[in-house]
Amino acid sequence: MKTIKEIAEIANVSTGTVDRVIHNRDSVSEKTRQKVLKILEENNYQRNMIASTLAKQKKHVIATLIPSTKTKSDFWELPKQGIINAYDAVKDYGFTVKQYYFDQFDENSFINQFNDIVKESPDAVLIAPIFYNQTKKFVKLLSAKKIPYLFININLKGLDNISFIGQDSYQGGAMGAKLMSLFIRDSFQVLIVRKKRKINNHYAIKNRIEGFIGFLKNTKKDIIINQLEIDDNDEKHILIKTLRKTPLIKGVFVPSSFVNIVANYLNDNNLKDINLIGYDINEESSAHVKNGIIDFLITQKSHDQGYKGVKILADYLLLNKIPEAVYNSPIEIITKENIDYYTQ
Repeated sequence: MKTIKEIAEIANVSTGTVDRVIHNRDSVSEKTRQKVLKILEENNYQRNMIASTLAKQKKHVIATLIPSTKTKSDFWELPKQGIINAYDAVKDYGFTVKQYYFDQFDENSFINQFNDIVKESPDAVLIAPIFYNQTKKFVKLLSAKKIPYLFININLKGLDNISFIGQDSYQGGAMGAKLMSLFIRDSFQVLIVRKKRKINNHYAIKNRIEGFIGFLKNTKKDIIINQLEIDDNDEKHILIKTLRKTPLIKGVFVPSSFVNIVANYLNDNNLKDINLIGYDINEESSAHVKNGIIDFLITQKSHDQGYKGVKILADYLLLNKIPEAVYNSPIEIITKENIDYYTQ
């Protein structure tokens, strides 16, 4: 590890400037600070230095607010695990990560948890902004308290989040349509299936549908796109009835992990000739890919959203490291041929 003097020589600044950057003190221009931080990082100096000076550092609290999970197959289980793993990585640097969970189908649950966070006044907040209007309202309170925050999974425009980590949902939907176009001809129809209670809140799902439709329309093919909103009480009956009544539907697109439920219905009703595309890998969806019910899964390394989110906030608080405005998660395609490489 290089000394402060050596770091100063590389950066062409004084040792005092390097010391002020290391300890996050004032009187250093932002340009110089970022230059020195980059050199420190390149020389693996930052983390070792921080660990040795923890006693002098301010303790920081990061709050995380994401949907609760019921099973390990739920999408939010992986971001949750990412947050837990990130805490293990930053706790030795004086950080506490307080985890808050809400029911993604209950706006009041989101409001109550956000109220608790605002009362606690943490140093930074990671948010899954499922409910747009309430998120917009509450982040104003965070901004008033000068509490930085970032979004994961859903990117809401026009707010003051320091960063976003997640998939470009519109392009994710376009990818689904491109894959679907491998199966369908001009005379065929496709069906978009979504859960009714998610429609008004989940912007990522909305954007995926727009990307899917936009891509197919640009193909100039004569393809009819049907949409089906499913209620919890009658989902199987309506879906199977729709597919049997419209035999020209050869492909079903599910813009969420709800693809697992649809796959179950297709399998139980011997409708295995329907081409099915959905999102997010878990134990249940992996099984459906392996048995050929789901043709393509689109995934986005959701574990990294939670992990990277906490790490970015930690670097922002401790090192004054300004993050990129957007960190796009990959749009990965999983098939029967490569599923084992993702589940090992």
